[in-house]
Amino acid sequence: MARLELGAQQYDQSCLMDGQPSVALAVYQTPAANALDTAEGIRRKMDELKLRFPAGLDYCINYDTTPFIRESIIEC
Repeated sequence: MARLELGAQQYDQSCLMDGQPSVALAVYQTPAANALDTAEGIRRKMDELKLRFPAGLDYCINYDTTPFIRESIIEC
């Protein structure tokens, strides 16, 4: 699996989801990274991290470009 690097392009943001405070985390791929592998790795890591979340805390992935990629592959 590719090495993940964390860093911010900007440090100021305010996030709400359904009117409630939230956190937004954007993931940018490096050139030549495999989007499907990257998305799967993120989902696995989030499932692992969720086990340590406090009661009542959850996560969701609101924007994912990989369904388009998967459909494009199927169409070829």
